Amino acid sequence: MEQKTERLSDLHKDLVSAQDDRSKFDALNALFTEYHSFNADSAYSTAQRQLLLAQKMGERNLVINALLNKINILNLAGMYLESMTLVDSIHYDELPEYLRAYYFHTKRSLYGKLADFSSFGHEREYYEKLTDQYRDSLLSVNDPNSVFYALIKADQLNVHNRSKEAIALLEGYINNNKLDEHELAICAFTLSDSYDYVHDTENQKKQLLISSIADMKSAVREYVSLRKLALLLYKEGDLERAYKLLTIAVEDATKSNARQR
Repeated sequence: MEQKTERLSDLHKDLVSAQDDRSKFDALNALFTEYHSFNADSAYSTAQRQLLLAQKMGERNLVINALLNKINILNLAGMYLESMTLVDSIHYDELPEYLRAYYFHTKRSLYGKLADFSSFGHEREYYEKLTDQYRDSLLSVNDPNSVFYALIKADQLNVHNRSKEAIALLEGYINNNKLDEHELAICAFTLSDSYDYVHDTENQKKQLLISSIADMKSAVREYVSLRKLALLLYKEGDLERAYKLLTIAVEDATKSNARQR
């Protein structure tokens, strides 16, 4: 957490010392990335500042970049109607190539959350179908050797009842690539889902532990692994440890202000 605070301080200094609007935009983008998964309010205000700056500069690519940042935070806040309105204002044919993967990720995340929270079967199926389509789109624009490709492919295999293949894919990727803590946290979490699908509770727990530790080392506050680990321990009767971990998860969710958590 001390290292995180120091990084944020340095990035704020970079913003203050920026000499022109493009440098300010890039500094705000770096700040947004650092605040994402840490403090939703700060990430939102940073994205809003980016958007106003991009509009002042009159550069549509930068406007789209800032809009996608804003939409991702609205998703965390559970503001799906607002997210849908903004994402529908972006047309695929105006996207620069470097933003296509981010655009597809944003739409996949939005439709995935709408599917998760749908109250009725017909609507859930509709959003699940859209989520699947954007998984395919993401696979088409990401490098097959990248961590993003491995995660999307494993997610796709999981939802299509091919979790054993997802396990082989992710274990191979984790063992053969050098991942940073945040990448490890996401990979281990997705792998825990794969083990959940095949009812291997011990390996599910192991991957949730790995993911939770990596989340703590990354100093993120918006996460799922620790809460799922706590619930798993609760079901096993390890009440004291479950309570301690849930307390941490609740405190972090409150501090991050990611309302869906």
